[in-house]
Amino acid sequence: MVPGNKEENIYMIFCDENRKDRKNKQEQRKDQYKDYKEDLENKIRTIEGYDIKEAMKNQRRDWINKERSENRGEPPLNIDLFYKRLDVEKKVELNDAQKKALEEQAKEKLKKEQDKKKNEEKGNQIQCIKKYY
Repeated sequence: MVPGNKEENIYMIFCDENRKDRKNKQEQRKDQYKDYKEDLENKIRTIEGYDIKEAMKNQRRDWINKERSENRGEPPLNIDLFYKRLDVEKKVELNDAQKKALEEQAKEKLKKEQDKKKNEEKGNQIQCIKKYY
């Protein structure tokens, strides 16, 4: 039994029921969102899938023709080079200013995380003090 008067007990029961109700609604909405996302993905596949495939085929054909012209009319032996070239294009050399900016962002992010941990620790200490006294 919980010590206290009936009004406090009723309030606690009401809070628990309210919390459970909100959690159930949250789960339902999460499921609805997941279903909506899957439906949207299927619609995009059916509507734009063919166009996307054609565009990818054209890119691959263009790359093969370019390789043929560079290699005296012989097609490339390994098509994996087509996919690896995309990774190489993404790895662009950064200049010094961009490197410094990225380093500063990383330092700020680390500092924020450390401050957040300190605040959480302070909050836990305060709660413990109030709880025991």
